[in-house]
Amino acid sequence: KVLLRRVTEHVKAQNWFAVGIDLTVVVFGVYIGMQAGDWQQHAQDREEEIEYLQRILEDLDESIRLQEYSDDFQQTSVDEIDWIISILDAGEIPPNKEVELGKQLYEIGRTNPLRYRFAAAEEMIATGKLGLIQDTKLRSAVGSLPDVARQTQALAYKPDRQNDRFIGHIFKYVGRKPLADGEFVYEYDSDRILHDPELRNAILVVRNMTAAVRGFSVLFTRILVETREEVRDALHNLTGDKEPNT
Repeated sequence: KVLLRRVTEHVKAQNWFAVGIDLTVVVFGVYIGMQAGDWQQHAQDREEEIEYLQRILEDLDESIRLQEYSDDFQQTSVDEIDWIISILDAGEIPPNKEVELGKQLYEIGRTNPLRYRFAAAEEMIATGKLGLIQDTKLRSAVGSLPDVARQTQALAYKPDRQNDRFIGHIFKYVGRKPLADGEFVYEYDSDRILHDPELRNAILVVRNMTAAVRGFSVLFTRILVETREEVRDALHNLTGDKEPNT
């Protein structure tokens, strides 16, 4: 009000120089106020970005841990099938390996679905806060994580279903009965196992399908690892800490 009264007085007195100074003060004050608001909003956005990226990093760490365990499990499954094939190629069961062969036949071709946790990324997408991530490449990577997971799982679905079909066929050759001590006895016809070409073909299909499913799983794990490195770099740029929260 004081400034407005001064401007009015200067206009009445036709002191245009003083009027110009007064208007400059008004404009500068408005500008400083707007800048202060922008600076404060920017600081709040960066603080929120850091919090989200730290949560995303935690989700990725957990997802990678689960995926690497699953990848190793599925690689073991492939290795076990290769061991079965080596026995078929040799045409005889190694001494004292009858129970192990029955067990591996009964558990052949085990696979896992993708294992991940994207709570923070999905929250950012749902609330429209993905734009808080300044790095456009990282923003795209984080925003696409749920879709990448769904698409990769869909790609693994076909060989996994093919796997199930042939595993069902193999079950015609081997059975399992529980024992009183919680162990199992595996029953199969050794001659038929070693010399039936139909069974061998089924085992080869299961081996290839199991390896294919694992391949998609490993690809997904690699995407998670690469995204984690991008998140770490972004946090380092924002906070100066090489290992956030450590």
